[in-house]
Amino acid sequence: MDRPEAKNGFLRCAEGHRVELLKSRPLWQIGLNSFLIAFGFLAVLIHLLQTVWVTNYSHLLVWLVLAVSAVWAIYLAIRGSRLASLLAPLSTVGRQYIAVALGKLLAVMILVVTAAMQLSY
Repeated sequence: MDRPEAKNGFLRCAEGHRVELLKSRPLWQIGLNSFLIAFGFLAVLIHLLQTVWVTNYSHLLVWLVLAVSAVWAIYLAIRGSRLASLLAPLSTVGRQYIAVALGKLLAVMILVVTAAMQLSY
């Protein structure tokens, strides 16, 4: 569902079914949770690639995982900025997408620095 409409305070599809509920958390908490989840998942995956699943291409796989994660976060930020320019409640969803994207980008940037220094943790 790409373009839900706001009807009676809820996002609904063309048939009238509710498609998404707004989160009641503040944006900083959504961004922090996004950072913690992304950092935890990516750190474990990179740790496994650097220590357990070591191959000749492990370093390339680490960079590929980080690049794909960064591209996905940028996509979320662009999608969020498009939704943020619409009317409420879609603008609120857009701001939440941007907060999630910023949290993910921060996690990716920290892991890029550690991967560039070739730190195995």
